[in-house]
Amino acid sequence: MFYTICCSFDSFTIPFLWSFSVTKDGLDISMMWYINTLEWVGYVVNVFYLLDILVKFNVAYFNEIGERIYDRKKIFLKYLTWKHFWFDLIITIPWHLLININEGEHPLLKATVRLLGTLRIIRLMKARKVYEQIRDTSWISKKFRVVGRIFRLVVVILLAAHWGGCVWHYIGAYSV
Repeated sequence: MFYTICCSFDSFTIPFLWSFSVTKDGLDISMMWYINTLEWVGYVVNVFYLLDILVKFNVAYFNEIGERIYDRKKIFLKYLTWKHFWFDLIITIPWHLLININEGEHPLLKATVRLLGTLRIIRLMKARKVYEQIRDTSWISKKFRVVGRIFRLVVVILLAAHWGGCVWHYIGAYSV
C-alpha cells in the first residue's frame, strides 16, 4: 500500500518539478517553499525505494518447478541477475545530486540526468500489479470492484490532465 502511495506521489510531483524547474528563478518565495518541500519528500520516497530494493534481496521466490526458494544466497543471485534489479537501481539513484551540472554546461548530460529522474514514473506500473492482486482476491465483492474501476478511471483522467498541464507549462516557460 505504501509503495502505491509513493508511486502516486512520484507520478504527480515528477512532471510538476520537471515543468517548474525551468522557471525556478522567477518564482515567488511561497512557490519555492512548495517546490523545495516536494523535493525533500521526494528524497524520503527515494529512500523508501532503496529500502524496497534491500527487502527484495530477502524475499523468497519460486523456481522453475514450483519450489519456494528460501536460501539467501540464491535469492541474492536471482535478484541480482534479474533485469528489475538494475532498472530499480538506476531509477533509485539520485543522479541530479551526484552529477552537479551548472546552468548552460553540458546540455546533453543535463537532459540525460533529467530523463533518468523522469523514469521513476514507470514504477507506477508496479503499483498496478499491486492493484490487480487486490482486485483478484476472492473476498472483494462485485460492488467494490465497480467502485475500484471508477476510482482507477478518475485517477487516470487526473494524471493525464496533470501531465498535460505540466507539459503545456513547460512549453510556455521554455519558449519565453
